[in-house]
Amino acid sequence: MDRKDCVAAILQECMAARGFLTELRGRHFDRERYNRLMRAMRTYRDLIRGEACMEREVACCLYYLDLDLRAALNSFPRTPEERAMMNEAQLVCSELIIEILTPEYMTRPAPPELLE
Repeated sequence: MDRKDCVAAILQECMAARGFLTELRGRHFDRERYNRLMRAMRTYRDLIRGEACMEREVACCLYYLDLDLRAALNSFPRTPEERAMMNEAQLVCSELIIEILTPEYMTRPAPPELLE
């Protein structure tokens, strides 16, 4: 999957009428669509590592994805199993969003001269 395909998959799952995020807002967690979105986000993360910029549309999708998954934790789960599934999905997604949005230089140890 190249960058263009990743962006298209992320936008599809976050913005399309039958995408993962729209379905989630309707209180339906589609595991297959969620997995497709996570694969696209992981590949996108790897592709943009070291770059200074990313597509604004993707940043917007990540923002709403995080908000909607957090909101779903409060309204969606009807059983303990669903709650566990949603907690895991939200945690995995949030960590991935942080990895995508954090510039690579911020994940390296600080140079010794800055620590003195």
